[in-house]
Amino acid sequence: MNFIHRPIAVLFGLIIASTALAGPHQGGTAFGVSPPSLKLEVTPGEVATTSLRIENPLKEASTYTLTATGMAIKPSGPTIIPLSSLPADHVARNINFENSTITIPPKSYKNVAITMRLSPNAKGTQFAGIIINRSAGSDDLDTKRTKEFESQAGVGMQPGLNVRVEVSAKGTVNYDVAIKSATSSRASKNQPPVVKMVLTNKGNGSMQINPILVLMDSKGKASIRMRTQNQVTLQPGADSIVEFKAQDQDIPAGTYKALLTISDPQYKMAPMQTSVSIK
Repeated sequence: MNFIHRPIAVLFGLIIASTALAGPHQGGTAFGVSPPSLKLEVTPGEVATTSLRIENPLKEASTYTLTATGMAIKPSGPTIIPLSSLPADHVARNINFENSTITIPPKSYKNVAITMRLSPNAKGTQFAGIIINRSAGSDDLDTKRTKEFESQAGVGMQPGLNVRVEVSAKGTVNYDVAIKSATSSRASKNQPPVVKMVLTNKGNGSMQINPILVLMDSKGKASIRMRTQNQVTLQPGADSIVEFKAQDQDIPAGTYKALLTISDPQYKMAPMQTSVSIK
């Protein structure tokens, strides 16, 4: 059980989601939410049921509201997406609460049942958020009760909260990547070229890869090994632009055979081949 000083968000992902989301600060009041992580297994087209326990360690009753929202996971962190911008079958638009507004007596808790439906055609990872706001009640904290909560949970009061939710789709996850295009460019004549590839994730699982690109000359001999600067995430059913750079090594102009290798052992993928023109 974790305690927070502000609204929190629970993330849902068809495979894996993990982050924190803070809403507007609500005074100095703390409340608790448990469990700190959820793990579900869902068949596309069916409804999954889970629950959250909300703790009120205050001396007076407090009212809380639960709201579903869309979410995108970016390198900079989670970003809220309005439900109106998502398709009707997205999981974020199919989350329902037993009670979206609850009033909890002082020094007590309530469990809130949550259901969500996955589209029959759902693949890969979908994200959503559940934002919990304390909308009414005093800030008079019961110190003794709070210490009891903290002792039970094994954590102290926190200004934020990380909630990890893992929802695995039943069935086999398959991984399939294709090279859609490969081009090159230079920032200037004196700079090594950058090879830009568009990769399509044709499978139904999200992938985190560390790809290696090897350029070979017309005789088929290994010439230049290129890497990405960071790990690359490929979302299912989507195109991703991946840039490869050679470390302080120039590459003469010409047409090269490009061999792309995804060596991450969990994906077990054969090398892919295309050609690229270096200008």
